[in-house]
Amino acid sequence: MAEEGAHAGTDLRVAQAALSWLADAEAAGAGGSDYTAVLETILKQREGDDTTTRIREAAAADAPRSGRARMIAEQIRADGGYRWVGLYDVTARDVEIVAWSGGGPPAHPRFARGYGLTGRAVSSGETVVVNDVRSDPDYLEAFGDTCAEAIIPVLLDGAVVGTIDVESSRLGAFGETDRRFLEKCRDAARTLWSQTTATAS
Repeated sequence: MAEEGAHAGTDLRVAQAALSWLADAEAAGAGGSDYTAVLETILKQREGDDTTTRIREAAAADAPRSGRARMIAEQIRADGGYRWVGLYDVTARDVEIVAWSGGGPPAHPRFARGYGLTGRAVSSGETVVVNDVRSDPDYLEAFGDTCAEAIIPVLLDGAVVGTIDVESSRLGAFGETDRRFLEKCRDAARTLWSQTTATAS
């Protein structure tokens, strides 16, 4: 997936499993469509069932919310191999950092909800991936060396209540596998926001 060979060991195991299956399937006379189906299954397993289980447990843990958010950010960053991960709350007016994992706090810990790539994700309710932030006029700089960014919105009852922001110093860092992985992490972490909404109401 992302940076600096963080997934090298896992990727090698996945590749070995795929090659082993392909050899057995070819010997049994399997066709190309069978290959595609099993490789998709292997890829889904690669995308982190263990990660989402740990995130779900952290989100529901008996601990202060900021600590739970930090555990989630650290889990996503470690298992995804990313440079920086931040979890944000989104209100009717603002976006505000809850916790992060990486080099330090963002340059803009609080900003209006319509700003930046986050504003695009909030308005659409869809994941936003920009693999070269220098070419996107909506980019709101958080770190000077960021080259790629993914914003994953968290929705409750159709409203965006939070985001997961993932940044990389590498151009083209986020592929479709990253998108699926991060959206699964978002789904597993949703309790972090749903409990807050229930308490507020």
